[in-house]
Amino acid sequence: WSGVSFYFEVYFRATTGTVYAELIDNTGAVPSGALLSTASSTLTRVRSAAITLVDGRTYRAQFGKEGADAGEFISATLVVI
Repeated sequence: WSGVSFYFEVYFRATTGTVYAELIDNTGAVPSGALLSTASSTLTRVRSAAITLVDGRTYRAQFGKEGADAGEFISATLVVI
């Protein structure tokens, strides 16, 4: 994967408060910069800065909120450029 950059991209919106998405690996670690959030009430695409992934690990998207916050999550993608 030399010469490429990885980005975590999420399409989501908050209906109340702020919602979050993170890229998490099979050890429970989140790559630096792979925690995204939005307080926008309209669907929006949020992309991280370039992130570093560790060879041999499996990654998945995880979505969340705090307290009474709520939202809708449409998609999460790993972008390779």
